[in-house]
Amino acid sequence: MRDPEGILSPLFFEDLKETLDKHHKRVLLCFDNFEQTRKELQDWLLKLREYKPQRVRLMIASRSAPGTRWDYLHRITQTIHLNAFTDMEAEAFLNSYQIFDAQRRAEIKEASERLPVMMSWMATALLENEDSAVPVKDLIDRYLRWDTDNSFRRVLLTLAFPLTFNQDILQVLYPEVPADKIEYLFNQVIEQPYVQEKAEGKSYHPIIRTKMLEHIHHLSPQLFADTHTRLAQYYAQQREKYPRQWRSKTWRTLTLSYVYHWYCADPENHWIDIMNLFAIALYEQKSFAQEILQRCQPKELEKHIPHTQHKLIHSLLKSMEEAGEQPYYTSEMLHTLSRMQELSSHAHACLTACLGIRAYGEVNYAQAIDYFTQAIASMPEENLLLFGRGLSFYFLQQYDNALSDFNLLLSLEPNDTGALLLRGLSFYYLEQYDNALSDFNLFLSLEPNHAGALFWRGTLYREMGEYEKALHDLNAAIALGYNCYQERGLIHSYLGKYEEALADYTQALADDPGEAGILYNIAVVLVRYKGPDEAAQALSEARAALLQLQQEEKGSALYGLGGLEALQGNHEQALSLLREAFQEPDTEPRDWVRHDIAWRDLRNHPDFQKLVYDEPAL
Repeated sequence: MRDPEGILSPLFFEDLKETLDKHHKRVLLCFDNFEQTRKELQDWLLKLREYKPQRVRLMIASRSAPGTRWDYLHRITQTIHLNAFTDMEAEAFLNSYQIFDAQRRAEIKEASERLPVMMSWMATALLENEDSAVPVKDLIDRYLRWDTDNSFRRVLLTLAFPLTFNQDILQVLYPEVPADKIEYLFNQVIEQPYVQEKAEGKSYHPIIRTKMLEHIHHLSPQLFADTHTRLAQYYAQQREKYPRQWRSKTWRTLTLSYVYHWYCADPENHWIDIMNLFAIALYEQKSFAQEILQRCQPKELEKHIPHTQHKLIHSLLKSMEEAGEQPYYTSEMLHTLSRMQELSSHAHACLTACLGIRAYGEVNYAQAIDYFTQAIASMPEENLLLFGRGLSFYFLQQYDNALSDFNLLLSLEPNDTGALLLRGLSFYYLEQYDNALSDFNLFLSLEPNHAGALFWRGTLYREMGEYEKALHDLNAAIALGYNCYQERGLIHSYLGKYEEALADYTQALADDPGEAGILYNIAVVLVRYKGPDEAAQALSEARAALLQLQQEEKGSALYGLGGLEALQGNHEQALSLLREAFQEPDTEPRDWVRHDIAWRDLRNHPDFQKLVYDEPAL
């Protein structure tokens, strides 16, 4: 018979139709393992419409997609993806196999991760042999049963080791194989239905991969360790090509692969190496540290990881998840790691730095300085530590010490704008105004639209008595969205622009109703602008607010009450209150009084001159 398909197919469907008509039935034709029989069956199946089959349905099972040749049949075909069962579906499936033993059911669901084909194999095997668990080898053999070439089967198993793979990885695993043969093998591998496409390369379906690795580890723990070691060494070499390290996404990706393989090769002996890297990552890049720990939870080694390690990994991950977006972790976690004496000195220094960052975040600046100082002893040119300690000194008003750190930091990184601005502020508070102005000018040449820097330069110009320049900078800051209406109101008042000053104070009061300082400034401007009688209500409101403020900010309140007395000509009472204000540590009345127009009539008074300019500040 020269054309068996063309002759027998119509006869087959004629006989099938006759049988179906006789029994008033429909028929379902099932084709399994289509990935293996596609070559012989696909052309025939695609021509079935020519034979006009009636009451016939086809079910084709395959581990790969139908392909474009089936597109013209899309109206009469349906593709059903067998994704993992839900828990309810898995329970129903096991019921259909009449497997009711609770332990067996749990084992099947856990081992198969509810993947339908895996559940089917395991359920069938258990029905055939109820007294034993299903060996992993049986499952792997089912997946590889069509690959009869033993050498190719070894390649398929070996490529389960890398998280993702490409031809380069295959060459690393088989260095003795020529490149053309590697290309051929790779193309054969990626045709396997359990191979998936990822951004980083190819990978096996995670469930199949885990089962393969469990199988290999069971057969030869040494082969398992040696293969992971080879891959770890490869990724370690690749990492060296990226000197920027922590800032390089490629370096981090390679590092995660290195961590995974190095840990899997020998969890017990390589543990400290991983913890060193983790401790350093906590300081260098918080989110990456979490990824490192997650790589140390390989499912294929769950039963072989030491209990103490498993417990610590779980505890650390929980602590990191609870920390969320905070820039620091719990001190308990950091101290736990610090007690690991085997860690390198650099790792310990990084943990100490993290403790400093945490103390700073908790506004414990003195403790932060202590931790930063310890860490700097091991990392003397680490910019972040110098910045953190300098900032802590700054908030403790230890401006000379802050200057030392910012000077060193700027010698290492001249364009560090954060350090530049803070050094300018330190100069400002030390009343080294020329140095402060130089830093503010340099900063604004690098970041001309930085509203905060414009505000501070404007404030500096005010202290230097250059009110027009101060007004220019404060106008620019407000235009950029910086809320400094009260400060601009002060400048307007110093320039005698009382209408503009009142407009600014009104805006400031709308943002902060009842604020004593603003009410004081409004009263001062109204007295100077319209006289005491017109300002009577404003004076009364300001005095009431200042008296209430005395309980929280005594120095500021005394200063303001003195200014109100000065406005009304009560000079002796004003000077007495000013003297009391100078005794309080919580204000800067010496700076305020030199510009405040409330004290204008007293500026030439001998007692005022002596109090403000001659007596040393506390």
